[in-house]
Amino acid sequence: MPADGNLIYVVSTSRSNITMTLPAAASAVGRMIVIRRDDNGRRVFVRPRANESIDGVRGTVSLNDQSDGITLVSDGADWLMIYRTR
Repeated sequence: MPADGNLIYVVSTSRSNITMTLPAAASAVGRMIVIRRDDNGRRVFVRPRANESIDGVRGTVSLNDQSDGITLVSDGADWLMIYRTR
């Protein structure tokens, strides 16, 4: 994912699971990323870069069902989950 600008991704997983790696939080300060599943196929995994976290948790966030989504903002060190739908 590019580190510049706010981004919205609508993801289809009909063929296989998808892993989306976030840009480095330090290069994306104040940037917002929205990721939303468009179908009910496989899973979308969202993972931060090494030594970074999403809402204080190191590891992957999984979007498992249709219309699951997350909105993330970088604070320069990690990613904050501003909103999540399930």
